[in-house]
Amino acid sequence: MSETPSRRGERALLWLLAAFTLLAIGFVSLTVLRPQLTDGDGRGGWSALAGYHHVVTSVSIEAGWASWGGFEIAAVEEVPGATVGGAWILRASEGAGAGDDWVDPDRVETPLDYLAALCPGLDLAEAALPQRLGHRERADLIVLWDITECAALVEGQQPEIVLHNLIGIPLRRSLDYPISAPAFDYETLVDTGICPPR
Repeated sequence: MSETPSRRGERALLWLLAAFTLLAIGFVSLTVLRPQLTDGDGRGGWSALAGYHHVVTSVSIEAGWASWGGFEIAAVEEVPGATVGGAWILRASEGAGAGDDWVDPDRVETPLDYLAALCPGLDLAEAALPQRLGHRERADLIVLWDITECAALVEGQQPEIVLHNLIGIPLRRSLDYPISAPAFDYETLVDTGICPPR
């Protein structure tokens, strides 16, 4: 017994619907379950604060085109030899980006005063992680590093950040910006008296 043309049409429609559903699930898994973090506009900065054993890093980041719905930046992970003293998101709408004007670290009283001078629009309480970054939103990620053990520092070792996707699943992503490393320039750490020569 052969199928009628209407039955063949229904079966073809069901196959087409199944294929479309699989494509939609694949798209959702890429955009919702695996957020994309990209370089914002290439800006960044690294400063060693002599006398405080602190380093401040700033990098421009963006929630990439595949990060539909955005994601939450939950934390910056420590690296050997350095702990995170604080991390903040400075959005473009909150004022000049970090590193727009150079600030002499020797002319400030504390690391937090340095941050206030570096980022005039930064409200430390409001901007502290965790923070949500919307789809294609750009911002500066600013991290205050406490250098705790110079011997353990690996020059250029970049930290990982913890992201929460749209449904709250935590994911780790390497912050692939050389200037994001607390020991980006070990020679400067030596020159400022933060670390001894190796």
